[in-house]
Amino acid sequence: MATAMKGSKLIGARYYNSEGQYDVSDFRSPRDSIGHGTHTASIAAGREVPGASYMGLAEGIARGGVPSSRIAIYKVCWYRVCSLADILAAFDDAIADGVDIISVSLGSRIKKAVL
Repeated sequence: MATAMKGSKLIGARYYNSEGQYDVSDFRSPRDSIGHGTHTASIAAGREVPGASYMGLAEGIARGGVPSSRIAIYKVCWYRVCSLADILAAFDDAIADGVDIISVSLGSRIKKAVL
């Protein structure tokens, strides 16, 4: 697993694509190309952001559920496909890496492609 610098929020990242199918919009890396994974991770582990607001409303401090937590990314879904083999491989790797909590948020832009 690629690892980040000491003290970083992101402590590791992997990606899987046993199907070998990519779209031009896919980043061939653990990077999130549509924002869903990034949004989900920020809800779970986002650090405090003072002065946050939504369109000028609800001003205050925004934070994730556990701001002190760290994130390991296991990207298994792509524009056209989410392979069951990749999902299971990511679970195996997360367990081997010692991950304590696994949040599963799967999806592609094509509904029939999941599993």
